[in-house]
Amino acid sequence: MKSSGEVKQTNKFRHKIALIVPTRNRSRILARLLDSIVVQTVQPDQVIIVDGSNQPIEEEIRPFLNSIISYVFSPHAQHI
Repeated sequence: MKSSGEVKQTNKFRHKIALIVPTRNRSRILARLLDSIVVQTVQPDQVIIVDGSNQPIEEEIRPFLNSIISYVFSPHAQHI
């Protein structure tokens, strides 16, 4: 049986989870993806959405944006 000190050390060194989500003209699929992320048992520490769409989709995903999920509009990211 592990002592509580060992458990604390294991939790202290938990790996960070970061997701980078490149997208282009896929707002409906992106909303489904974000719905899925927020209900996961283990939450990511950071999600960055990089949008290379013709028009920004921030309004459509605004309900998901918070301190963990952020949005970057990059119209020049045409190869996403």
